[in-house]
Amino acid sequence: MRVFLRLFNFGKLSLVSMTVFFLIAGTRTVLAYSDDELLASIKDFDTEYRNLTSEVFTRHASNNLKANASPVNSDYDRYFSGLSKQINENNHFQAMTSIYAHLDLIKDNVDNENTISIVEFLLSQNDYNTALVLKEKTSEYAEEYLIAKVALLFASYHNKRNEWQAVLASLDIEFELLTNEEVEQAYLLNGIALQRLKQHRKAINVYEQISESSKFYPLAQVNMAIAYIRQDWWSDAHIIINNLLENEEIIKDDELINRLFLILGYSLLSKEYYRESRESFRNISLESQYTNKALLGISLAAIGQGDNTGALNTATILNKKNSDDLTREESFLLLPHIYKSLEQYVTANTSYTVAINHYQDRIDALNHQILLNGASTIDNDLEDHLNEVMIVNSNLSLRKSYPAFFFENYTQLVRLQNELNSPESLRKVNEFIERYNIAVKQAIKNSLTIRVAALQSYLSQAHFGIAQLYDKDHE
Repeated sequence: MRVFLRLFNFGKLSLVSMTVFFLIAGTRTVLAYSDDELLASIKDFDTEYRNLTSEVFTRHASNNLKANASPVNSDYDRYFSGLSKQINENNHFQAMTSIYAHLDLIKDNVDNENTISIVEFLLSQNDYNTALVLKEKTSEYAEEYLIAKVALLFASYHNKRNEWQAVLASLDIEFELLTNEEVEQAYLLNGIALQRLKQHRKAINVYEQISESSKFYPLAQVNMAIAYIRQDWWSDAHIIINNLLENEEIIKDDELINRLFLILGYSLLSKEYYRESRESFRNISLESQYTNKALLGISLAAIGQGDNTGALNTATILNKKNSDDLTREESFLLLPHIYKSLEQYVTANTSYTVAINHYQDRIDALNHQILLNGASTIDNDLEDHLNEVMIVNSNLSLRKSYPAFFFENYTQLVRLQNELNSPESLRKVNEFIERYNIAVKQAIKNSLTIRVAALQSYLSQAHFGIAQLYDKDHE
């Protein structure tokens, strides 16, 4: 059951300044920071990962053959049956070793449809080099439809890695060779790549090729709406979003529905449609990951309507939430602004003081952790913390700042470490993991630095706000 944010319905009060809205929107630009040096080294780590794992599996396969522990199977169908069993049972180490031991057999049968499954598995393990060897073999010897299917796998792989030009290059194929579902997927990947390359109009034209019956239709429509917003064609975007929300048969994912209401709400808010914006935010379910952003949107929309009491109540709920994401942090600035609008200047002064103390405490705690370089937090079970890291009550999503493959490669290395029996391979993997640990700690340190920069911005605004109150008292 979806529980909605239908919290307040207060009457209209006097119109207020939207200064806080613009200040809060502006502070988010701090988060655009990225460490170019670390990102460059992450690319190097990826190349080293590919080369090292290729070397490890080649050595392991060779050792197995020498020991006659795993003889080469010359019957392709029988071999593939055994490989599929290993993959389905998540025995990835043995499956990879088997592929390396039987690579000549696989290449000799590259025109078999099973090549698709093998390439897909290799790419899932980030063994790009071996997958590319098979792709090139299919281009030489396989039928056109098989070449197209393998190319689609590569397009999907590059999409996950944000390699947009590579996505477009992979999709330089004859779409009619694919199944209807594959064609729709290809259009979606094509549209995403164009959109990320800021070719919004071309992306819209591609998304329009996806039929309403396709499982890719909802995401394509959401992306179209965002592309329209980027072009400032907000009315077209609103039509798309409302059409999706009105058709329950198209979207059955609650979080996608919540995301649509959030996009619509902030788009309406930016165009000063405060009542409609507020109503959109209220439709976001309480258990959603977007709840805090919805509460902030409701409060800002209420300010725009002159409903300072409603804005205050919503901002207070947000402020009391048990989280330390930046949306909640912004509530410490929003509350004193609302008190000023209500002419409760003493309370506003107290609220600014609370905000200053809060931000300073958070900054001090995070700076202390930066000095420690996160060591006390991530030395143990690092692989368990790669998606979300909780440090001093700050939930840092590393994957929002750094590519997912960086962390996925680490997870694969840890698994590899537990499987190896070759001293030479184990030595190289252990050495690589040690350097990887340092890089991940640096990623955490950079994320903490970004968070501190945002809090510093909020702290400066709080000091400015209290100074304005002081000047008012002396007028």
